[in-house]
Amino acid sequence: MELEKEQILQIQRLNILEEGMENVENNLTKNEQKIVEIIAKNARKLIDKIESLEAKVEVLENGSRGSGFSLNGHGSNESVDLNLKTKPPEKSSEAAEKPITGENVEIMIGDPFLNGLMTPVGVYDGNPTSSFSKFFQRFMDALNLIITPLNEAQKLSRLKVCLGGRARAELDAKVPQPATLQEAIDFLQEKFVNGHSRTVARQALSIIKQAPGERVFEFAQRLNDAVRAVMIGYEENTIQQRLLDEFLDRLLPDLQFEVKASRPEDYCKAFEIAEHFELLLNEKRHRHQYVDLAEKMEALAINRSRETRRLCYYCHKPGHVIADCRNRARKNYKSRQYNNYARRNYQNNYWENRNNYRDEYNRDNRRYNDRNRGNYRENSPNNYSRSPTRRVKFSESRVASPLRISSPYLLTIFALIAIISPTLASYGAQIEMNCPVYSPFIFKEKTINDNWKMTRLPKESILTASYASLLTINQILIFLALLGVSTVLFLLMFFIKPILFKIIKNLRNNKNKRHEIENEIKVAEIAAGYDNVCDEWFTIKTKINGKEIFCLLDSGAHVSLTGRETAEKLEIKEIFSADLSAIVGIGNKIVPTLGQGEIIFQIAGCEILTNLVILENEISKTGKYDVIIGRETLKSLPLFLDLQTGKLIAKSLIKNCRTNEAEKIKLKLVENVKLKNNRDINKNNNYQIKNGLRIQTNLPQPSPKQTYQKNTQLYKNARKKWVEDKYEIRPPNFTTGETAKTAGPPEKNNNYQQKIRFQTSKQQTGRAKANKKGKAESEWNCYI
Repeated sequence: MELEKEQILQIQRLNILEEGMENVENNLTKNEQKIVEIIAKNARKLIDKIESLEAKVEVLENGSRGSGFSLNGHGSNESVDLNLKTKPPEKSSEAAEKPITGENVEIMIGDPFLNGLMTPVGVYDGNPTSSFSKFFQRFMDALNLIITPLNEAQKLSRLKVCLGGRARAELDAKVPQPATLQEAIDFLQEKFVNGHSRTVARQALSIIKQAPGERVFEFAQRLNDAVRAVMIGYEENTIQQRLLDEFLDRLLPDLQFEVKASRPEDYCKAFEIAEHFELLLNEKRHRHQYVDLAEKMEALAINRSRETRRLCYYCHKPGHVIADCRNRARKNYKSRQYNNYARRNYQNNYWENRNNYRDEYNRDNRRYNDRNRGNYRENSPNNYSRSPTRRVKFSESRVASPLRISSPYLLTIFALIAIISPTLASYGAQIEMNCPVYSPFIFKEKTINDNWKMTRLPKESILTASYASLLTINQILIFLALLGVSTVLFLLMFFIKPILFKIIKNLRNNKNKRHEIENEIKVAEIAAGYDNVCDEWFTIKTKINGKEIFCLLDSGAHVSLTGRETAEKLEIKEIFSADLSAIVGIGNKIVPTLGQGEIIFQIAGCEILTNLVILENEISKTGKYDVIIGRETLKSLPLFLDLQTGKLIAKSLIKNCRTNEAEKIKLKLVENVKLKNNRDINKNNNYQIKNGLRIQTNLPQPSPKQTYQKNTQLYKNARKKWVEDKYEIRPPNFTTGETAKTAGPPEKNNNYQQKIRFQTSKQQTGRAKANKKGKAESEWNCYI
């Protein structure tokens, strides 16, 4: 049945192809019939004209005056025949002997300008794109057709007939009028053959190219006229060379390649080659049309057989197209189209009320929330099915063999087979191949061995003891070698490989592991001999270009600034335009900049190259400093500025390290002691209150939240106290007018925290309120 269906499909395909070929042939035949009809009409017209001209020539040769021609030069053959019959032969012979003179001679000759032959000459209207030389050539050819000589007036009148537009107007406006034809031609040539006409002709030549579907002959005619319009006055050899170059450059690409490959020597040769290849390419195009039609018919789905394997352009595997490709669908994590039966009504806001249902019915807990659940075997809908046709991944559909090529067990089995096989073969008797009785060969023909008679069988070869022991040793060595190889592979697969993986994993983890946060910065002082301490206004003595000068370290300024006089003292030589045209000063005043220069800045033993912006006026009115060092320069310095002490700390000598374990233990002990003391005090106070040893004040009991906040503050104060004791620093008391410079060492007494608490309360509530409630707060502190 399948073969019959395939044969039917092939027959249908052949029928469709034959119908297409017939349609193409019918179209061709219709076009050919139209062309033949047009050619026949033109041929009939030409034949009629030729017959009329032959009749006129016969009349002229016979010298007949009554030939029937009118002033317009038209007549009929019948009238000529009648006149010739009616006239007697004597008169006709006498008329032939007389000379032909007078105006009737001009009418009998047939003037081409009067008989409708002016069309080949055309009308010249002075257009720069049309060639005057070509028009003049056609005009002279038409004049040469007239046998009777014409006077100059008649020639001029025929010239005016062929002129029109601007050319006729210019000739009529000439004063005086030209008396001869040559004068008129010279006047027209001088008027219309000049530089402007050549420029226009050159532009027209630049846009001439062979159009698609245009014949080579028609293109060559257009190109010839354009080139000759440009090359007026040049020799013919030069014109031919220009024609060759332009012809080769303006052909169609297919023809251009073929013609240039043949390397024609002249224009005529190139024209012939182009016409030849044009015919060949036309035949090729016709063949391609039939082939394209056949390919389209083959591409129809109706004519495709089942054996045709379609190729997927996504995974490049046969059997399906890209729309049905599983690899492509597997990468689309979310499908763009949903089935109507699976879609839910989102307009009723069912998902807004999903919390009203139990957890197993919520969207978040459902299995279909995972868009890729079908790609995993444990989440597939037929997970518990044992059917071999269930849909799983291709990699999972293959059953792995328990014995692999690299398995040590397989190698061990091969080793045992290699040892046992030669051992079993060695115990049998060895048979010599030249024994005729036990010969494995069967001789079909009679040989010389048939005449021999064996009286006895050959003795079995007995192996010596040394040879047998050598075979045993070889077998043992082979077994040991294979056993060693299998052991090494077993160790690599099951012991060494996991260990190596673990080591590589640890190395990667250590490489990607974040470093712990440094808890402490060890301070290193600047080397002796350098000034590294700022005054209370953060001014410091530095060097710029080797000259000492006072600078203000201002982190609020973006760039470093100085005045014009200071820049001259510092001898800044290379000054260029500043990056900022102006800066904003105090009070939002805009100060224009003069320029920017490079300086060598030295501070606290550090030397850097930085930029300094120059202003018109000086920076400081008091004269305490002459230069402001901004953020850009401070960032590039390898120094840190301590805002409390005003010291500069060397960044290169700072070592980021972790806090020592002893210091951590010490800090922890301090915090624990504070917490323990706080608990003991509270416990003692509560005991005294319960036993009546202490009078309870009217202060309310602190809430648990206040107690937690107070204990938290104590932990912070303990850490702060430890830092102050270690580095011998103390925050300044701004209420008494202290500064970071005059703060001095930390206080050692236990009332320091209490003093700070009283000072802050005074700032918040005022002195009067603090004086009234000072006792209550002291009692509260004691209670705590």
